[in-house]
Amino acid sequence: MKSTEIHPADFDAQGRVRLPFLFWCVLLLQARTWVLFVMAAASRGQGDTLLNLF
Repeated sequence: MKSTEIHPADFDAQGRVRLPFLFWCVLLLQARTWVLFVMAAASRGQGDTLLNLF
């Protein structure tokens, strides 16, 4: 089993573990997908136009 070491530098001032930068990148990528999904659901007749935006 892989051992992960946690260092004091991994925590913020409140004692919570900081999330890695890659996590935020993936979260933004997923948010883009959800925005497209909501826009497509709101305007069903303009699906091709919305897909061209992304």
